[in-house]
Parts: sequence; structure tokens; C-alpha cells
Amino acid sequence: MQKRIGGGGFFWGRGSAALTAAGASLAADVVCGASGDGGGAGNELKRAVEIGAELYAGGELDALGTLLELSRAPTPGDVSDDAFDAPALLFLQALRASADVASAATDDALDAATRRATRLFFRAASGVGGEREDDELVQHLVKLLRGLMSGFPAAAAVASAPASRLEYYETLMLFFERLGCGEGAMQCAHAALREVDAAPPDDADADSMSGSSPEERRASRAARLWANLLQYALDVGDWRGAYAAVLSVPGADAQTAGIRRLVAAMCEPGDVRQGAEALVSLPFGDDRLPTVVRALEGRAASSPVDATPHPSLMLHALFVSRGRPRDAAGATLRHARRLREAVTVAADAVEGRASPASYRPTTPGRVAGVVAPLAPTTGDPRARLSRALEAHVAALLATINALRLCSPKERSVVERERDRVVVDGVDAKTVRDEDDVTATEDELGRSGDDGAATATATTETETETEPREGTTTTTGFAARRKTPPHPKRRRKTPPPPDATTLGALLREYVLAAARAELLAAGAETQSLGASSSAPRDAEQIPGLVASALCHGLFRTATTLATHWCEGEALTKQVTIIAATLAARAVLAQTRRGGGGGSGGGGALSLG
Repeated sequence: MQKRIGGGGFFWGRGSAALTAAGASLAADVVCGASGDGGGAGNELKRAVEIGAELYAGGELDALGTLLELSRAPTPGDVSDDAFDAPALLFLQALRASADVASAATDDALDAATRRATRLFFRAASGVGGEREDDELVQHLVKLLRGLMSGFPAAAAVASAPASRLEYYETLMLFFERLGCGEGAMQCAHAALREVDAAPPDDADADSMSGSSPEERRASRAARLWANLLQYALDVGDWRGAYAAVLSVPGADAQTAGIRRLVAAMCEPGDVRQGAEALVSLPFGDDRLPTVVRALEGRAASSPVDATPHPSLMLHALFVSRGRPRDAAGATLRHARRLREAVTVAADAVEGRASPASYRPTTPGRVAGVVAPLAPTTGDPRARLSRALEAHVAALLATINALRLCSPKERSVVERERDRVVVDGVDAKTVRDEDDVTATEDELGRSGDDGAATATATTETETETEPREGTTTTTGFAARRKTPPHPKRRRKTPPPPDATTLGALLREYVLAAARAELLAAGAETQSLGASSSAPRDAEQIPGLVASALCHGLFRTATTLATHWCEGEALTKQVTIIAATLAARAVLAQTRRGGGGGSGGGGALSLG
């Protein structure tokens, strides 16, 4: 059958077709069993999937494809052959598609391979079972999957207990988990949950809960499936699916633990799955929102201040989306307190000294003696200080903007004892609120003699308008009509004693912004007064104003003086600013030449 060609190679002649047909027939006998061997259709299917599983485990994907191609070929002349849709062959096709899942290079290719593989696996399961859930083929497929995961497909030949479609989907879920395909595992978990109620009461899970009723075993199995589904949803970033799994887990304690896991996954540093944005849009109810808030507060206390996304800012966005700006201000204020500690540590690093113990973080969630990183420890120390100042200013500004959304009576934030910091030698909550932009807050914050006298006079005036005991009052319509007090004489309700008002935050913001501008302008770090050895903030204002004037920051100097000084001190600083501005104007005119006595000239450069 071979023909020699000029002493060269050989090629197959006409007899090659007969050999090919014989080989195909032999392969069909090996796969499906020889005709008349009495094996039946069940043995044919088992033999096909066993050989295909061995080829898959050995990485012989081309051979597996050839096996599928030969096995799916219908018998000539048999129009009723349904080998194309046989469950075993669909299972082999699914194995071949799962190999593409493991080797997918892009997200689109992974999604397409996952959809194809799960569709084929589900079609294979839907074609078997019938009236008996412990179908022989399902049992064989489950054993093959377990053998593939263990690395020994041949172990599937060992006899085991009957398996249901529920166990098939559970095993398939673990199979996709081993492949690192969370989306496929999620779909298998959903399919398994649909089979829980239809599973036989004496399934394989009964051994782990001996003595329990079938309903309890089904509930326990469903709870485990929901827990697995939650983990898969978190792995792939399906936040709404994860929240739905949390709500479906039976038991209040289990749901609380699931919410904490959800929040922890959303706060993962450097995560690009947009968990922070999804947190705002999730429909948390009033009964579950406190759990979310506590979880975010715990994460914020233990996270570095430069974490992205930061749990404090996520909590701020969550409160704003719920129409609670005062709570949002409290979240960012606590973050600002920690950022101020970061500024102090960075300033000490620039000056070459270590921060004292009084500036070490005291927020909960940290081990005693271990300080969580407040700022990056690598790079230029001055650049680290600049970043810390910018973050501090941004946090204070977010707090102020949130408080401005509140009504005048609610423009204060109650700080917990562990969140207070020292400002001017006293707690920040005692700083006067005379710098507020609203008249009501301005009057509430005054604590001087004039303010006390005004409050006393207002109280006496309002007391006199009320009838005293033992006096005769006018009767009739005039007595029943109440005349409202004058707006300026209304009694002002002071903020709580442990609250930080909007005026105090404005002063702190102005000071932090001035330090950031001075550092950007090239000022020395020692002149900023941000280190742990610096004097009180009020004592630094004259020096900061002078430094701002030296760098041409007249607006910054004016803002510092007007927010931190009053009376004679304010007059003195304004005089210095005006004199410096005039001197700079004269110097600019002199440099331009001839503009001083002509009364004309162009624009002056005051910088």
C-alpha cells in the first residue's frame, strides 16, 4: 500500500482510506464499546466521559477535541441518533470549554468562555435525572469532577453513594472555584440553591447533621450555599449580588457578619472594583445602616490616613447620600484629627526630631505601642508634609461644607473624648465661634463680657413678658394673643459643651490652609508652627502673618488676622499688612521708573 518515490520519503496510497476507516471504527469501539458486548448505553457514556476526563487532566486538549468530534458523528443511516445532545458528550464539551476559562487572557475572553462552559454543564445536568434524582450518570459525573479536582480522574471508577443534581452543582461550584472563575462559581451556586428543596432527604449532607430533620438539613445547606455565593460575589466585585446574598442568609447574626465582610471588601486599599461608589448606592435599610456605620468607623480607625479609598470619606459620602450632613461632618472631622497628627509627624521628620508620645495616635483598633502609618515613610520629607497638609485642609473643608448644609442650630459636631485634640492649649470644642459666616452662629459663639451681658439682658426681657405669679393679667382677646419676640432678642440655644462649632472649624481651616500656602511658597518648615515643639496656635499668628507678607501672600495674611485676632491685636496686624502693602506698592512704582510723581502709570505688581 505504500509507494516509493525516487528514493525519497513515503506517502500513503489508496489503502490509507481503509486504514483511516479501521482506526475510526476502533476508536468508536474503545469509546462507545463494541457492538454486542452487552454494555448498554450507560456503559458507552461512562467510557466516553472517563477517557475525556483523562485527556483533560493530562492537558491533551487537541486529543479531547478529536474525541468529541468522533463521538458526536451520527451513525450513517440512523436519523434518530441524538449523540449530538447526549449529556455525557455535553459534559465533555463543557470540559473543553473550561480549559478556555483557565487560559483566557482578557476579561472579554474569560466572560465568553465562562458563559459557554456553564451553559454546557447545565445542559448536561438538565438532560439526566428524570424521575430519579440519583441518576447513575449524574453520580458518575460528580465522581469525575471530584477526581479532576484531586488530580486523579481514575478514582471515579470507585463506587460511592448515589448523587443528586444538587450535589452535582455543588461539586461544579467547587470546580469553577479551583479554576479561579468566580462568575462561574456564582452561577453554579445559584443553580444549587434552586435544587435544595428538590433534593432527597437522605442525601450526602445527612451524615454531617445526624439526628436533625430534613428541613433543618436543607436550611443548613442553603445557608452554606448563600455564604459561598457571598464570597464569590465579593471576589468578582458584584456588590449588589453580594448584598442580596447577605439579605438571604438566614439569621440576624449571620447577616451582621455578612455586612461586615461586605464593607471590608469595599474598603480594600487600592481596589479598582469601585466598591466605594457602590456603597453609596446600595439600599441599606434603617435596621442595617447602623451596622454599616460601625463597620466603616472600625475600618477608618485602623486604616492609614493615606489609604485609598479611605473609610472615613466613604462614611461621609454615605451620610450625605442619606441626607445627614451633620453625621457626615463628624466622619470627616475625625479623619481631620488624625490628619493633623500626620502633619505633626511629618513636620517633625522634616526638622529631624521624633514626635513625642502625646502626638501618637490614640484612636481605637490599634495595638498598644504600635503606631499605624500616618503618612508614607519614603520620599522627600518636605513632600510628605505637603501632602499631609493638603489632605488636612481638604478634610476640614469637607467638614465645613457639610455643616453649612445644616440648620443654624445644628452647625456643631459633638466629638468623642478620644477624638479631641489640643488647640491653643485647650480642647478644640472650647474655641469661640466668632468667625462664623452666619449671625446666629456668631452670636452663639461669643463668650466675652459683652456677649454675656447681651444674653443676660435678653433673658430678662423675655422673662418680663411672661405673667408672674400673684399679678393681674389682662383678659380677653388681647391677653390670648402672643406677641412674638424681636428677632434680635430671641433666646439663643448654645451648642453642647463638648461640641466643635462651625466657627472653630473655620479658624482651624484658615490656619491649615495658610501653612500649606506658605510651604508651597518656599517658607521654612520651622516658621509653619506645625511640629510638636511649636507654641500654641494663637501665639503663632503674628509670625505666620509676617511670613505670609514676606512671601507676598497678602490675602492669606489678611485672612489669618481677621479670623484669629480681635481688638487691638487685630488693629495691629491690619496696620502691619497695610503698611507692608503700601511699601511694596511704592517699591513697585520706583522700579518701573517715573511713575511715582506722574499720577498715572499702569497696573502695579504687588507680588
